[in-house]
Amino acid sequence: MDLDDTTGPVLSEPAPDGDLLGGVRDFLRGFERRQAERVVEFPGGFAVLSPRYAASHDHNKLCFRGAVTADDLADMERGGWRGALPDASPEVVEQLVDRRRARTRAADGVVFLAVRAGGEVVARADLYLDPARGLAQIEDVLTEEGHRDRGYAQALLRDATRRAHEAGCATRFLLAAADDWPQVLYGRLGYRVIGSRHLFARTA
Repeated sequence: MDLDDTTGPVLSEPAPDGDLLGGVRDFLRGFERRQAERVVEFPGGFAVLSPRYAASHDHNKLCFRGAVTADDLADMERGGWRGALPDASPEVVEQLVDRRRARTRAADGVVFLAVRAGGEVVARADLYLDPARGLAQIEDVLTEEGHRDRGYAQALLRDATRRAHEAGCATRFLLAAADDWPQVLYGRLGYRVIGSRHLFARTA
């Protein structure tokens, strides 16, 4: 499992070029490994665990590499829409896929999270941050059917929740269908129902 994310810039003086940035990232990964009491390897990533400092996110976290863009998620999303809307035209499917790019402007902070297996995105989640108001929304948590029951969605949710906390967003929320199973997972992770939102669609 390889968990990827969009990240803020790693700053250096002078501003990093590609080689320097890679060196900085390698250093940080090594730093995280060396201070950990236990390291659990994943393909392309690892987790650091230090029970002695159980309250410290810095000592108990998933470490991953690379930035995820809307383009990286396009193939997974395109396949999902083709399965959900088999009669939709290619133009409609592309509109549904392309609208994710607009989401990069939708909040002060936008983070796309993904799990890769064999180089392909097999699970994803979005995180939208509004630190000024202390709010964060987690959205579009999804795992490809052939890769479910491996803990990917839970790992993404935990990571999104941690990132929101570190960004100063004390209130983290998500939207879930009242009659669908994901709400059970959200409840296990500490989320609770605070209200309802109704959507209406014209069918003809």
